[in-house]
Amino acid sequence: MKWDLYQYTHPGGRIYNEDRCMVVQQPDRPLLLLLADGLGGHGNGDRAAQVAVDCLSKVWREGDPPGADAAARLTVGIAQANEKLVEIQQAEHLSLKTTLVAASPAEEGLVYANCGDSRLYLIQGGAIRQVTRDHSVTWKKFQAGQISRRQINEDEDRTSLLRAVGDSDRCVPDVEFLPMNFAPGDGLLLCSDGFWEYLHQEEILADCLKSDTAAQWAQWMLLRVMERIRPDTDNLTLLAGLFV
Repeated sequence: MKWDLYQYTHPGGRIYNEDRCMVVQQPDRPLLLLLADGLGGHGNGDRAAQVAVDCLSKVWREGDPPGADAAARLTVGIAQANEKLVEIQQAEHLSLKTTLVAASPAEEGLVYANCGDSRLYLIQGGAIRQVTRDHSVTWKKFQAGQISRRQINEDEDRTSLLRAVGDSDRCVPDVEFLPMNFAPGDGLLLCSDGFWEYLHQEEILADCLKSDTAAQWAQWMLLRVMERIRPDTDNLTLLAGLFV
């Protein structure tokens, strides 16, 4: 399988950039896309996000055998990241927590995982789908019909998370397998809340459908974001992929 990939990250209006993203590519293993949004500020968030992507990528690269169940590897990797962050917090008496979203497209389908409110979108057949569910108070309100999907982006509780890696009691990731066949033009988008809060799904879809490369798709979306961005905005990060 061949994917055209593009990564972008920006600190926004913050001193620290606490987002991290990573592409893990090896000849004998499926592609892995990772994105983490560290919580807490003052530099602790970037450390948490880095630990998370490092732990998960290590398990992915070194786990045996190469053809082992991808969902199991994601589960193990997230558990190890959580244990490492809890261990550091206890030893150094500080807060180290992060969101995490991971995606591994393969011939038989898509394996993905998330914990927190970093998102994974799938574009296929001219339609868009938010594959992951936000682990947040705002998402609960949306599920209960109290707010619309468009209102999620501006809801006052959107930063109140219910799960995070590094939270010993609330690191409960969703790990799923979506059977499917990828076709040229299909897209995957991983992004932090600092990015998705400025966009609506139909805009992400429209920008994908008029793009020939992942970089072009990202640039169209970033044009929208930069027009709407606030001076005090959060870090914003995306990892976009188009199947070619």
